[in-house]
Amino acid sequence: SYANMQRLYDKLPTGLPLAKNKAEKANKYSHKSLVAEYSHFTPNINKKFIHCMVFALDDHLPQFNFMYWSEVGLPPPNIIIKNPLKNNSIQYIYLLEYPIYCQKNPNVKNWLDDIYRVMRELLNADKFFNRTRSKNPFSPLHDVFLSGAEPYTLTDLADKAFLIDCDINSQTTYINPFKTTTTAPLVVKQQIDLHLHQLQAVN
Repeated sequence: SYANMQRLYDKLPTGLPLAKNKAEKANKYSHKSLVAEYSHFTPNINKKFIHCMVFALDDHLPQFNFMYWSEVGLPPPNIIIKNPLKNNSIQYIYLLEYPIYCQKNPNVKNWLDDIYRVMRELLNADKFFNRTRSKNPFSPLHDVFLSGAEPYTLTDLADKAFLIDCDINSQTTYINPFKTTTTAPLVVKQQIDLHLHQLQAVN
């Protein structure tokens, strides 16, 4: 829903790191009200305050990236960003219901990192993506799709990520270290009615 775009905007730092393209060597810090003028942004503040998780799925992958989250049993991203020139070049944004102040909560930050790693493996997402500068969904240069999913807690994501075999070819199995019992690896094809609405314009 458009509420997810509003939530993302509200959580952005007022002085927002922005870039005209992904290859720029340095960000320009501008007021977030100018976010639509830049193709790329850094939504989390130097990984110190994390309010969303971003995954980059490369165009060369043989899978259908737009819906690949459902193929591996993960919940729907709140926001999906597509390169209009490369149909399979996709980024997912998962919004966090409770943002994390990393310096105050290092154990929670470690848990988030574990969840991110498992989800990244499940999705075959780019291991070299630095989780900082990413495609800006407020830019008209990208195709943006919104789901009706609510922001997620870490428990929501962990319950999905750690109960799923992160390697579809059964080479690697991840087990939830926060549960006292072991659950057999499971890959679930969810039949989720995801109502995606293309974002026509954001002012």
